[in-house]
Amino acid sequence: MRAEALHVQGRFRMPCPVERIMSDNAMSLMLTLVICECQGMTPGERSIVLANNLAPFEGAPIIDTLVQAGLVVATGETPGRRSVGLTPLGSARMRAYIAGFPDLM
Repeated sequence: MRAEALHVQGRFRMPCPVERIMSDNAMSLMLTLVICECQGMTPGERSIVLANNLAPFEGAPIIDTLVQAGLVVATGETPGRRSVGLTPLGSARMRAYIAGFPDLM
């Protein structure tokens, strides 16, 4: 899957169209979310933060910024215990980004 290959090769990615909020950690979280979406999973915030080797205090603000940008939705009141997923806009942008790498499997 291209999203998984991009996730592994994150250090070599091209700039994302939403540069101001798309730090390497934000891009890793977004790639994790698109992989989860393709697998029909809705991960918890703590799971995706830990899967990307981030401390909870690092991941929560990134997720909040992605929510404010309209790319991610987080359900639940308690940071760290929320379910996280892509919005239709976030999904469309990530799928368009991934499609730009046809040489990845």
